Amino acid sequence: MKKKVHDSAAIKLLQLVWDHNQEAISHSWLKLNHSMHRALFLAVQSGMKFAKDDFETMHTRFRAGYWCGDLEYFYREAVLYRNASAWQAYENYRARTPFIWKDARLTVRTGDGPCGDGLARLVVGAEFTWKGEQVTVTRVKDGAEPAVIACSYSRTKEKICPRCKNIVEWPKEKILHRYTITHADLRTARAAMRVKRPATAAAA
Repeated sequence: MKKKVHDSAAIKLLQLVWDHNQEAISHSWLKLNHSMHRALFLAVQSGMKFAKDDFETMHTRFRAGYWCGDLEYFYREAVLYRNASAWQAYENYRARTPFIWKDARLTVRTGDGPCGDGLARLVVGAEFTWKGEQVTVTRVKDGAEPAVIACSYSRTKEKICPRCKNIVEWPKEKILHRYTITHADLRTARAAMRVKRPATAAAA
């Protein structure tokens, strides 16, 4: 007898919103889509459990293509809130091997207390040190040649009017260096760091 597969808590929440959305108000596909999107992120932020195949379920049962949005931000939220089941569901959906780098961080105010420091997975917006520079992840590439795209930036100074002392030109950022970082690059960098540590300790 085939074992019955139960819905995850996240799918149960989405099913509830899908089934009862707009019972007390006039119908609107826009409101439905926005409600489903918010419910998905609520499931992540509240720490609900996801199953690894939940994204397939969302597409087949709830027409997720209309309301998911850019799922890289779902992935970022899962990592930010330390919801391992959520990030594993996304990695399974994208067939992604995570890009691991110790002590990456996200400068994001969630209102839920500090949760953006000491990340392990690299996500869009994560900041870390690479080749001696502070870089920010701008894109995560899947497919045949998976990689993280990360950029360092230079910042211009503000210009102040010598007469009125008001700012007449705000600081601007421009890309200083753009790095395409593969899994192999990360492994090589981690190995180099492990080699350097004993030497540093001996010198001390």
